[in-house]
Amino acid sequence: RIQIEGVSTLIDLIDMEVPGVVVIDPGHGGTANEPGSSWNNATSPSGALEKTMALNYGLALRDALRAVRDTDRLNLRIFMTRETDINRQGSFRAAKARDNGADVINIIHFNASDAHTARGTLEVYRTTSNVFPQQDTILSEGIVTRMVTAMTPFDAGANHRARVVYESAVASDGNNGNTAAYCPVRTSYIEVEFIDFGAQTTDLGND
Repeated sequence: RIQIEGVSTLIDLIDMEVPGVVVIDPGHGGTANEPGSSWNNATSPSGALEKTMALNYGLALRDALRAVRDTDRLNLRIFMTRETDINRQGSFRAAKARDNGADVINIIHFNASDAHTARGTLEVYRTTSNVFPQQDTILSEGIVTRMVTAMTPFDAGANHRARVVYESAVASDGNNGNTAAYCPVRTSYIEVEFIDFGAQTTDLGND
């Protein structure tokens, strides 16, 4: 309830719906490294680049969220840190969340291993200087659980491999505007799968 200046009687508040804000951050991009963001790391057996897969995944996620928003008439705003093959500094990606009042930033990457045999989805989180990393972990765990459940019918090897620490500039509270007093942005950083697995197979066109 609120009281208007000059009026002694309190009045009921009307419903004020605040939009949910989601930022999607496809990792990497372009052809050159930027501070806090390398241009590409992992490569599949057939030569598909992580940066391309991350962008395709991010755009598909954006379109899926738009469809749910429109069908369910949700007050949801969706932003991308990149929509083309361009690299962005880590601080730029985080600022996309900060400057648009984001509730969530979803950081999307893929992975590779030296042995080319590793499998599974990695949940990545930052600890240094972040005030409530456990809240990011809760968000990421929920996303990983749903992600692995969705992949398992197509890939029996899908699994939640581990939780790992990486001091990402995109996940930095200092970059996305979180403080101990005001901490609105939750970060989910997921390495979807090891895309270099399968180099020993002959079906390189289908990795």
